[in-house]
Amino acid sequence: MIYHFEVVAHPQGKERPRTVRSRRGKVFTYTPKRTKDYEHLVQACFLELYQRKLNDAESNWSLDVDVYYKGRCMDADNVAKSIMDALNGFIWHDDSQVVELRVRMHKADKNECQRVIIQACPLKEWR
Repeated sequence: MIYHFEVVAHPQGKERPRTVRSRRGKVFTYTPKRTKDYEHLVQACFLELYQRKLNDAESNWSLDVDVYYKGRCMDADNVAKSIMDALNGFIWHDDSQVVELRVRMHKADKNECQRVIIQACPLKEWR
């Protein structure tokens, strides 16, 4: 089965984790809020269409991502990483199962909305 869905929002690249030290000297690492929010949005868009998590631990996957953005150019790899991490436990068990990845960046026209079109397909044979 091919999973095809769209996230209509400003694309968000994966931000670096932040590390802080508490007053007691303990070190914490956390994912920035914008990244977490975007990953939750990707998950919600997937569930809205497919209603359940697949969490396939066996298959290798091909992932196509079309990014329509406005403003400054974005890093394709950071957008892809954000989407791949969001889909851990939803389509595949771990994003290391994605063995084919194609990301296309498109400058959105003035009247066009920002969005990401995602297509994930299990690969029958992987050598």
